[in-house]
Amino acid sequence: GCSAAVRRRLPPCGGTGVCRMRLDIRKEELEALRKEYPRGCRVELVKMDDPYREMPPGLKGVVAGVDDSGSIHVDWQNGSSLAVIFREDECRKVEGDG
Repeated sequence: GCSAAVRRRLPPCGGTGVCRMRLDIRKEELEALRKEYPRGCRVELVKMDDPYREMPPGLKGVVAGVDDSGSIHVDWQNGSSLAVIFREDECRKVEGDG
């Protein structure tokens, strides 16, 4: 689907324009996400549906940043750098050593 294409930094749905990314994040939501998930904070994956990569719940990582669409970019402990897509995937902030 679109999310897999977005995470791999390809045009959504192969650039056909048929499938559109949901960039409907409000400025206040984006600011709140960036405050909640600053670069370097540790997170734990709650849910990510990606048919190309095994991303199990409980996987931990370190936030690399939040982009303008609200996706949280994470360096995961399994070597992946897939983003947590706003309103589609879910992670939570964790304290201590991930």
